[in-house]
Amino acid sequence: DPVNRFDPFPGEVWIANPPGFGETSGRPSPADYCDDALRVFDALRERAGNAPIWVQGQSLGTLAALHVAANREIDWLLLRNVTPAALLAARVFAPLEGLARICLPIGFDALRSAERARADALFVTSRHDRVAPPALQGKVFERYAGTKRQLWVDCGHEDHVLPDSDEMRYRAVVSERLASLVPE
Repeated sequence: DPVNRFDPFPGEVWIANPPGFGETSGRPSPADYCDDALRVFDALRERAGNAPIWVQGQSLGTLAALHVAANREIDWLLLRNVTPAALLAARVFAPLEGLARICLPIGFDALRSAERARADALFVTSRHDRVAPPALQGKVFERYAGTKRQLWVDCGHEDHVLPDSDEMRYRAVVSERLASLVPE
């Protein structure tokens, strides 16, 4: 997503799941999660040269995507259902709010990454998200330092199929941005 929604175009898609995430083998390491994203990005940048690169993240992957955008030059950032782990942990463990932010790896601090990221970004926010409530996602959107746009969709956190009207709006925004990134 979102490339699967379009006809083939000149470019390459890299999908990275660190060990233990997605359907990969190995032991997950929150401490290495965002650093792994930087290593993958650096390998991609080496291969791509000066070609435009966009970074996309969904759910927990938004933390890695934001971390990359805060630490590297990218051409576009697409986030679907930002999952601000530190804010979620603070909500569950309210008396330990400060501790929650200290104990999580720095890349898991979506607010800090948002404040440092400068790439143009699209935030896709599901109105019925019960994993990462829209109000918490909004805090990340508000803090985002780059040019940003928010697209609200009428579904839940893990819904991959959008209602028809939302799908059309999503495709239009992505098509416009894709056209600006892909050389003629």
